This record gives sequence, C-alpha cells and structure tokens, in this order.
Amino acid sequence: MKSSFSPLAFIAVCICFCTFSCSLKSDVGHDIAQEENRSRARNASILRDRFRGIADNIGKGQTAACAVLSNVLDGGTTELGALYRRRIEEALRQNGVEVKIRKDLGLFIDDMETYNPFRDNREYWTLAEAQAVLIGDYRIRPAKGEGDASTIFLDIRAWSADESLIGRVSWTESLEDDWEALETTKIGSVKREWKQVVGSGSGGANLRPMLSVEFDKDRPCYLPDTPIRLLMETDPGNHLYIFGIHTDRTGTMLYPNGVLPQDQKLATGTFEFPPGGMEGEFPFEIELAPGEVALMAVKVVACGHALDFSFLPDYGGYIFKELSERDLKRVEKTVADAGDRAEVEDLSLVCSRACR
Repeated sequence: MKSSFSPLAFIAVCICFCTFSCSLKSDVGHDIAQEENRSRARNASILRDRFRGIADNIGKGQTAACAVLSNVLDGGTTELGALYRRRIEEALRQNGVEVKIRKDLGLFIDDMETYNPFRDNREYWTLAEAQAVLIGDYRIRPAKGEGDASTIFLDIRAWSADESLIGRVSWTESLEDDWEALETTKIGSVKREWKQVVGSGSGGANLRPMLSVEFDKDRPCYLPDTPIRLLMETDPGNHLYIFGIHTDRTGTMLYPNGVLPQDQKLATGTFEFPPGGMEGEFPFEIELAPGEVALMAVKVVACGHALDFSFLPDYGGYIFKELSERDLKRVEKTVADAGDRAEVEDLSLVCSRACR
C-alpha cells in the first residue's frame, strides 16, 4: 500500500523541527548569558561592600593606586592578578575613590622592598600620584577532584603616604573556568617573564654565578601525563639543584634524584631536565585524578660548591625525595647560607585538563 505522506510534507516537518531546536538552543544560551551577567553583578556588589571601609578611610574624592596582585607561591604577577586588580579598582570607584591607573606600581613596590630599603618610601607615593596605595597577594587552592572547585584566597592591604596601614581585606572565592590560562600568562617587567635570568657570572669580585631557567613552553600550562621540560644555563663547573614547591607548602627534590643521585659539577653550562634520552627513566609529568588540578612552583639553585642536603629524607623506594614544610625551610636556610649561589624561585606551572 502506498503512503499518503508526501516529500514536501516531510521537508516542512524537518524545517519546523530545526527551527524549534535552534530557537530552544538560542533561549538556553540567552538564559545562561543572563545568569552569568547577574552573577558578575552580584560579585561586583559584594566586592564594593568589602572595600567600603578602606574607601571611607581613604576618603571620597581622594586618590588611590593599586598594584597587580602577586601569587604567594612564586611571587610572580600574571593576568589573574591583573584581573583582580581591575575589579578592586572598580570597587574603589563605586565607593567614591579616584583611582590612578599605574601599570608600573608593582615596580615601585619591588624597589621599595628589595633594591633600596633605606630610601624615603614617600617618594613612591609621589610617583604613584596617590594618597594611598593598595598591595595584595593571593593563594590558589587547586581542585582535589570531581565535585571540587579551585579556590583563591586574596589578602589586600591599603597604606597611606605616612606608611600607616589604613585597611585590610581578605576573602576566599571560587575561581572562574578560565583561571588556568590567566595564571600562566605573565605580565610586567623582564623580572616577571617565564624565562628567569639571575646573576652575571662567577669570577672576580662577583661570586654569584649566572643562572637562566625557562620552561619548554611559552605558557606553562600542561595537560596531565604530559612531559614537562626545564631548560637551564649556568657557568660550567657549578652544582645544580631543582625543587618543586606545592601549594600545601610541601615539596619534591627533583634533581639530584634516585636515578641521578650523584651531585656532580656540570661539564657544560647547559642542562635540560629531564636530560635528553632519560625521559623514560624518570618522566617529569603530573598525574591527576578526574577533576583534579595541580599548581607547582619551581626552585632552581646553581652553586659553586656542593651543598649538603644530607638532612633530607631517604627516597623510600621512589625516584624523587618528598619534602615536608620543615624540610623546605632547612633547604632555604642551606641555600641562603651559600655565598656563591644563584637561585630562581618565581617560576610556576599549572597542570589541568583545561590547558591547551
């Protein structure tokens, strides 16, 4: 028996279905966008209220400048810190404070704290053209698994030109989905780039060797189980030590290790970790559970003499030594006591399934 359903009727039904489906998707997308906008508005309102006390202490119509927030883990400044600075600046504006946009304010702070501590600090407030400056940092707690969210703890301090603390705000919130890309995009001066160079070479009156360290990627955001490589350069004859520092303040001694335990002088000034051809013997990669994210800082030390780390625990059958917070403090003291050393410690990497 022949069907009475014509091809034209079938096409018409398909067109109606596709139109309905596209309309439904459009409505869903519109609803999601609206909810995201409402969420941003709520967060902006909450942040405005958080900074109301500081704004009142600064005074309506008075001026303030905010530095890019730095990550406590490695001291670096990234697009994530810049994002929160912009949000803090907007919160101050909403509370009646005039915000001075100073992209180089972080450099003023670096100078004040590191290079010339005896200089009159009020000069930096003059350079910032503000009655108050806000300085802050943050800690990231990566997600531990499915159903868990990565969070950020922020701590902001406001200082007046007479160097008195006029306010402090701290809070914790969930990170947004694209935080890995922001956190692995460095900003600022050469000091803040992913390639770190310290020292100018041993010899003469300068005992500190040259040390250059960089990742094998422009943006160190790695997928799980993906090989990670460090490229280093220092003066021939130096001893080299590599540590991984985790967000829970524990660490890992990556080099020397159970495969290459001998602390030997470098025959040449260049070194890759893992060394070429040995990736299979001790792969430098991170394994993650579903939903888990990892954040790790890298500390590299070059020294003209062998450092004594005999106080560290045994390997315990593993390739790398796992270090407690107490172990890391003893490592820091040992390194600080060595006059002929150079160190890089403000490099970090993110391992996440969101990395590209």
